[in-house]
Amino acid sequence: RQIDAGLRQKLGGITMVAGVFRLAKPYFNLDARGRFGPLGQLVNRGIEASVAGALTPSLSIVAGGVFSDPRVSGQAVASGVSGPLPVGAIRRRLNLSADWRPPFAPGLSFDIGLFANSSTAATVNNAVHIPAQTFIDLGARYGFRLAGHDAVLRAQIFNAGGVNGVYLEGAGAYGLNDGRVAQLYFTLDF
Repeated sequence: RQIDAGLRQKLGGITMVAGVFRLAKPYFNLDARGRFGPLGQLVNRGIEASVAGALTPSLSIVAGGVFSDPRVSGQAVASGVSGPLPVGAIRRRLNLSADWRPPFAPGLSFDIGLFANSSTAATVNNAVHIPAQTFIDLGARYGFRLAGHDAVLRAQIFNAGGVNGVYLEGAGAYGLNDGRVAQLYFTLDF
């Protein structure tokens, strides 16, 4: 069962969206014997908001956030098989992306992405949590004409801060975050 409501407002080149939600559904995960099945009821309620558009003719942004309070209830929680937090539910997620096109350099743009997540329960009994993580991606793009064709040179650095750690693949299953990764590529339209 899902209930949600929201508002959308446009101010010039900026669109703002805000909403509230409540979602109730059965909670499935691994039980004490490692079998996948129902463990109770999950209720998640929260708010979400975003802002997107051109702040100036040369600067565009997309920013958003979700703040939620997911809770598991039922016999598995009462008996200690499951903790009150569902595995993998991120209670706070913030994203910001910006693209700046300097007016003095046609075809050139710089971009940044900021992604921040709260800690998250990593095991069904909530004994292990993945800590909060923040990632920053940086990029630059130059579009130009080459031999009568559109071309783009793109450089990017993912995880520019070199954040180490793990991400969740499932209850008690983890993968390693990629370290800092640089990428340079060139495209040409024919």
